[in-house]
Amino acid sequence: MTFKNFKKQAFKNQKIIKLVFEKVDSRYYYVYRITNTKENKHYYGSRVSKVIPQYDLGIKYFSSSDILQKEIISNPENFKYKVVKILDNNGDKILWECYLHQYFDVKMHDSFYNKANQRLFGYDTTGMVSCLDNEGNKLFITQKEFYDRNDVHHISKKHNIGKLNPMYGVKKSKESNKKAVDTRIKNNSYVTGNIKALKTRRTKNENGMSPDEIGAAKAKKTKSIIGSDGLTVNQRTGNKLKNTLATEEWKNGNGEIQKEKTIKTIKNLCICRIFV
Repeated sequence: MTFKNFKKQAFKNQKIIKLVFEKVDSRYYYVYRITNTKENKHYYGSRVSKVIPQYDLGIKYFSSSDILQKEIISNPENFKYKVVKILDNNGDKILWECYLHQYFDVKMHDSFYNKANQRLFGYDTTGMVSCLDNEGNKLFITQKEFYDRNDVHHISKKHNIGKLNPMYGVKKSKESNKKAVDTRIKNNSYVTGNIKALKTRRTKNENGMSPDEIGAAKAKKTKSIIGSDGLTVNQRTGNKLKNTLATEEWKNGNGEIQKEKTIKTIKNLCICRIFV
């Protein structure tokens, strides 16, 4: 398929009208290729620059790929740069990149550094796997490579717990939190989200029951089940709290405030009758 046919087909998608096909400023829009001449491996990307592309690519800009940037820093003499095409607007720039990525299927091709195919909106990562090697380094490789290698494994939830979480110990500033809240208020996200949630909870299924009703029925059934000790969940919880209140720790002055909170909680659970 030629680029002309590719663009014609893309215009059938009504969402494409969101792309800007007019030159809105004096910047340069271009598609480029970086080649590792030693390994004959390529990278296709696109860029918006304030300077002429020939004075930008390979001089100020070296792609958005972390892997490729590291290799360029290690062996700069192995790489050459080519401006494939300079476009008039951002829309054509994205279309050209999409066309080249689809034509070569760069994400699955062994001769390319690209880990995803550019789409009109977003990226196509079908066939790729996010994983960790034995040293804990995060990788993004093809499924074939994943199953051929013995030193990689899937990322599970446990790898993002505690200190393993990349955001561990990072606190958002007050400005960031305020900005997030302001954005939600501006977009009416709180109201919209609550309305959607309420509508979902009240929507009845084929059996004539809403999620709220199903949850209440399950909870009632669970609470009424008698365990091996002959007690229901409510009775077991009540006994546990009763025993806690009977300990020496709770009789001291330091426990009075927490004791009041506990009693209030018990009343809210409607099981205070056990303590009478």
